[in-house]
Amino acid sequence: MTIISKSLRWFAMVFLMLLIVATAFFSSVFPNGLSHYTAIIMLLAAVVIVAVGQKLISTINHFSPKQRKMVVIGLTVLIILSQVWIAFNFIDSGRADSFFVRNQAVALASGSLNWNKYFRVYANNVNDALLVSWLVRFTRFFGFSDPWLVINLLQFAWLDTALFAGYRILNSWHKQSGQIIFALTWFLCAPLYAYGVFIYSDPIVMPITIDVLALWLEFQKQIGKKRLMLVGLMTLLLVFGTLIKANMVVAVLAFVGLIGITCYRKQLRWKWGILWIIGLIMCLGLMTGLMHTVARDHGYQANSNQTLPFTSWIAMSLNPNWDGEYNYADAHAQMMLPTKKQKTQSEMKLIQTRLKNFGINGLLVHFALKMRVFLTNGTFGCFQLTSQWQTAPGWYIKNKSQINFWLTIWTQLLYLSLLMNLIIMFWLHKFHLENGFLVLFVLGLGAFHIVFWEVETRYALPLLPIILLWSSVGQSELVTLCYPVLSKVKGWHLIIIGLTLAMLSSQRIEFRTVLPSHIVTEQNDGKYFSNVKIKVQPQQTLTTRIVVPGENSKLQLTPTKNTKTMVRIRIKKGRKILKTTLGNAWKRHIIHYGKQAAGILTVTIKNVGKTPVLYGDAKANYPVASYHIQGHNNLYLRYFVLK
Repeated sequence: MTIISKSLRWFAMVFLMLLIVATAFFSSVFPNGLSHYTAIIMLLAAVVIVAVGQKLISTINHFSPKQRKMVVIGLTVLIILSQVWIAFNFIDSGRADSFFVRNQAVALASGSLNWNKYFRVYANNVNDALLVSWLVRFTRFFGFSDPWLVINLLQFAWLDTALFAGYRILNSWHKQSGQIIFALTWFLCAPLYAYGVFIYSDPIVMPITIDVLALWLEFQKQIGKKRLMLVGLMTLLLVFGTLIKANMVVAVLAFVGLIGITCYRKQLRWKWGILWIIGLIMCLGLMTGLMHTVARDHGYQANSNQTLPFTSWIAMSLNPNWDGEYNYADAHAQMMLPTKKQKTQSEMKLIQTRLKNFGINGLLVHFALKMRVFLTNGTFGCFQLTSQWQTAPGWYIKNKSQINFWLTIWTQLLYLSLLMNLIIMFWLHKFHLENGFLVLFVLGLGAFHIVFWEVETRYALPLLPIILLWSSVGQSELVTLCYPVLSKVKGWHLIIIGLTLAMLSSQRIEFRTVLPSHIVTEQNDGKYFSNVKIKVQPQQTLTTRIVVPGENSKLQLTPTKNTKTMVRIRIKKGRKILKTTLGNAWKRHIIHYGKQAAGILTVTIKNVGKTPVLYGDAKANYPVASYHIQGHNNLYLRYFVLK
């Protein structure tokens, strides 16, 4: 083993140890922080999960190859059945960027060539909207009435390519027992289900790195035409990922590194390696140009004066008040500048000012805070993806806060145990050449968002299948080291799990500070970016209905202009009038009507003043709520129904 290899191993292990401490004590899941008592409990619980995994591996090692294969098949079937159930029962209405992508996709699929202004500002989502529009057309061609259900199923199938790629990689590394652990952790990983029903670019790019690695392993075994086909497939996957999400250029660079290392080791001729790299770059350029042409053919007209330049994202990433996360205030300030030149000049000045204000020490602290956002959240932001559902089980809606609370705890504990297994992997596992590709990708994606770009928790999603893969290897390696101890373990870990859950339950208030529970249902699309409003003229009436899935007592509306105008608001449930109130729009934006069971509310707003009043709504090409505003088929009132 070379000195460089040893140094990298030790660096990885030390970094992972620090990351485990940060995840337990300072995770971005809990922005208010955790007490040392609670953090230590979570660490102990994660150790118990690792120990249980080791007991499981030691049992698996006594299975015959056929038995192991049957267990993997059984777990895979269980995963697929769970995904199908989730796909049918959880259909997201979309919010923020996801809403704009869906809305534009439905418009394009219906033949419209008009693009929302949003896409001239955020041009990075144009390819995603085109892709989803083709999927919507596909579902309509086969006569499906609900495109989102079919897209959910297709997206789960796409995510599962990483599952099967993981099996292939572990088999190549002679870690057959690790396949069972990989499947089991996949089955128990809540973010994989949440992102399966989230229609946006993040889940689309998630499996690509693992898929490319599995194809690379197959490429090394093949000759002739099959090898050439695999070259083409890997190239197209990398290009596809970059077209959908620009940060996946990191995967392209990591793959170029893999080709270079392979050539250096004389496992691939330099001539073919250089040709492959040139072909990959040319393909990326050609496909980028092709997608621009396709977008123009679909009516999209780019406007460089409206698009946010790349400097905007760098300036945003240096905002000390947001730990480098996206914030609309920064973006909006740049949108208001009329030309690209003015935007760029303003952003460069802002970058220089913020760097000067930070200083070296301040900048390092800022990077640490960005790393906290990017790497310490085991949920990968999956509980912030949506807040409104087109379809969801009643029991989930009624108990959403409690369910999300326990799922958050579980995902964070699972994440801690995965990180612990990664230390073992880097300590004991023979380092394969292919791991270099994954390491380069992980380091590149981390550096891209932590050092250069704005950061969000969900941007780390492509790391999740890699973490699951490496963790499975770590579990497989650790069993031989720990077997003498584990063979004596009987029931103590179960006792600790029980005590841990009890202790965590006592800390419930502390955890739930980040899990709002007072909202029963909402329709909040239309506010982000465009802040759509509907005008209610004097003596005019606005009426809509709201399906409320749980106990409720308050309605919150969003008057946005002329809020002193007098309005009369009436709330009915069936034939019963729950509340009639008269007053200016702002003072009547929250209406208390007494505790009610689940049901359908009819809300009527009449402008009894002398000036028009505006209420927030959403203009949608697909249903974002059960009922639209009467007389306006594509308009949906914005509201929150509260307990």
